[in-house]
Amino acid sequence: MLKVKREKVRELIGKTGLSVRAWGLANGFAQPTLSSWLNGTRNIKKQQLAKLADALCVDDLSEISFVEFHLDESRARNLDSEIEEITGLWPRLTDDQRSAVMQTVRAMANVRSGEGK
Repeated sequence: MLKVKREKVRELIGKTGLSVRAWGLANGFAQPTLSSWLNGTRNIKKQQLAKLADALCVDDLSEISFVEFHLDESRARNLDSEIEEITGLWPRLTDDQRSAVMQTVRAMANVRSGEGK
């Protein structure tokens, strides 16, 4: 889930000299939506994040956002098991194999986040 860095966004809005409400209105953000992002009660979509970053004059989206993961207990146990398996296999891989694994993981993460589309 994509979330805004609430304090950073508030800081950047504060530098404009406007209230959050006035800044949101001036930049085309509905007050309930902007408030829910800043209160952490609503995730932000990538397109909305890009618009927010543009309005805040931020080039690097990671400056104002982060990805939050939630795993239920069953998925967490499976993840622990998979991490243990990977940890056991990793030392036996060549540098080229390790590089290929990491490239694959990064490509999969980009597709999932919408960057690879």
